[in-house]
Amino acid sequence: MDKEHLLKIKKEKKKRQPIFLRKDYNKKLKLGKKEKKKRRWKFPVGVHNKQRKRMKGHRNIVSIGYKSPKALRHHFNESKIIKIYSVNQLKNLPKEKDFVLLLGGIGMKKRSEILKIAKDRNLIFINVKNIDEELNKIYVEMKSRKEEKDKKKKNKVKKESKEKEKVKKVEEKSTEEKK
Repeated sequence: MDKEHLLKIKKEKKKRQPIFLRKDYNKKLKLGKKEKKKRRWKFPVGVHNKQRKRMKGHRNIVSIGYKSPKALRHHFNESKIIKIYSVNQLKNLPKEKDFVLLLGGIGMKKRSEILKIAKDRNLIFINVKNIDEELNKIYVEMKSRKEEKDKKKKNKVKKESKEKEKVKKVEEKSTEEKK
């Protein structure tokens, strides 16, 4: 099947796909009727649960029939999504115009390196809107962390020097008392 036909099928399926809400969503706010972040699907497991039994008048359950075509799964606007977690992986990317997803578990140093390379190659990120702003934000955060670390180090050195002075004074007093 050609891609256009598959895209049409995917669009049609997504149009018909309901919002899958858990049982008792109307009774408990934390089950997320309004807030998308709180929405989590769990299969209803109650013995007499009408939703589990797929009774008429009750919400639909997540099922295979709502899946999009396999050829278009994990795609974004007809292009494939490529997940990036290292600099080497970014360097080995083909020069096709695919969308890049920067994984969340990456630290700030690696993230900044990846963003600098991506800026030169004009890559499009799904989860980073403006690369310059993101780089600036990372730079400011790292700078503030470094300053905080230096302050802690100086305070630690001051404490140690004060403790040494106290120990010396105590030793001097004890030596004077012995004499």
